[in-house]
Amino acid sequence: MLDLNQIPLPFENPDKRSGQIKALKNVSDSYRMAFERVVRSLAATYKPFTSEDIIEEIGTPSEGSNRNNAIGALMSAAAQSGIIRKSGFATAKRQSSHGRIIHVWVGIHPIEKEK
Repeated sequence: MLDLNQIPLPFENPDKRSGQIKALKNVSDSYRMAFERVVRSLAATYKPFTSEDIIEEIGTPSEGSNRNNAIGALMSAAAQSGIIRKSGFATAKRQSSHGRIIHVWVGIHPIEKEK
């Protein structure tokens, strides 16, 4: 299961890591497992996807005041685990996102991991 506490995140700004850990504080293990299942499934297609695709599949965490921040923290954890990488940007489609710019992700192919 993805655990931000066990992943060495390469941030010069320790506040970012601290914020991500805080955002994950109230995320249930069942949500983390569902997230990992979906992100691994999307990554295995090697087609571009966004966090909105994951939210469409499993929703946002039901607890905590930092529910949307938890999604970003989990995406970072998946990237640091070598499951996905950033591949571009897109405009968010969810109304609650107000058209902000979000990352597009793709699965990391085994050949990329060998480099």
